[in-house]
Amino acid sequence: ERDGYPEPYGGPGPRVLELYRLLDRARCLVVNAGVGARRLLLGSDAEYREPLLGDFNPSRVMSTLCAVHGHELLVDGVFNGDPHAGNFLLLKDGAVGLIDYGQVKRLTTSERHWLCRCYVALERKDMDKLRSLANEIGMQSRYNLDITREKMLTFALDRDGRDVTDGLNLQQFLDKMYAQDPWDEVVPMIIMPSRLCMFIRGIGLMMHHPISCVKEFAPIAEKVMRDEGVAY
Repeated sequence: ERDGYPEPYGGPGPRVLELYRLLDRARCLVVNAGVGARRLLLGSDAEYREPLLGDFNPSRVMSTLCAVHGHELLVDGVFNGDPHAGNFLLLKDGAVGLIDYGQVKRLTTSERHWLCRCYVALERKDMDKLRSLANEIGMQSRYNLDITREKMLTFALDRDGRDVTDGLNLQQFLDKMYAQDPWDEVVPMIIMPSRLCMFIRGIGLMMHHPISCVKEFAPIAEKVMRDEGVAY
């Protein structure tokens, strides 16, 4: 962009877009015709009406998701940055299927160890350590207020309950934090891990089983630090 003006549109013209629309309608007609033919030939689609998850357990599902993604994030340093609800399969045998690793993020060893120390500091509510960790990655704000730093890190990497957001929605909370202690830029390293945490928390809320990523990830982080000799 230059002077606030976007680049000229260089995509397909209206006739090509209309052709795409007609082809999509034709595809839908073919799919619907196939479903209709199946019902005529087989008589019904009763197997699709059978309950797929007779013993659905949200607590177990969320525990599994947190264990897998905590390991990806803090042990492997390679994780799915797009773990929304549509990228999981709840299978008949109770297993959880993971699909669509199209937005994989790789962390350096130092970034992974920083996250481990950050999760331990959040669990301990160690404000001095959080201040030190923020300085390490260049997380600066105008006034460098401890309360703003703690709330932003908690919101990004842990949870978003009323004790954190004061009952505000996402945009209202960010506006309030920015008004209290403006920041110049978002540290790139923290974007994808926070995206992972927000998606996982969202899945928990959908299943009426809210979680704290710190409670789930801090034990993993502590084990990594012990096994790899990382100083707190």
